[in-house]
Amino acid sequence: MQLGAALYAVWCVAGLAALVVAPGWRPAELLAATVILAAADLVFGPRAIALAEAAAPPAARGRYLAAFQYAFTAAGVLAPAVVALYSVAVWLPWVLVASSTTLAILGLRQLASRLPASANRLSPAGPAGGLPD
Repeated sequence: MQLGAALYAVWCVAGLAALVVAPGWRPAELLAATVILAAADLVFGPRAIALAEAAAPPAARGRYLAAFQYAFTAAGVLAPAVVALYSVAVWLPWVLVASSTTLAILGLRQLASRLPASANRLSPAGPAGGLPD
């Protein structure tokens, strides 16, 4: 998950770089930024969902996953406010998101020590040894 967060930060740098890239190279640069974003989504997303499932006590798994989804809803509600920061400075939204993902990398390290052992154990079948029977 830390790799995924780092890729999100790299995506922010690539997005910010579009401001200084020559106009002829901008489509290629933005395509590269999009590929970085897709890679970040592929690395981070499935692991985050699996971790939320693995960290939840079996009796409360549904509530944990619902709370996990609410976090994305809150981010979706706040997204227009981040985009509105372009009116303040064109670089500000990129710096804000990159800073947040960098803090997430540090937070993930702290989180790992507080999770149950089954949530930290990764096997070829998945975070907790595969799907429950």
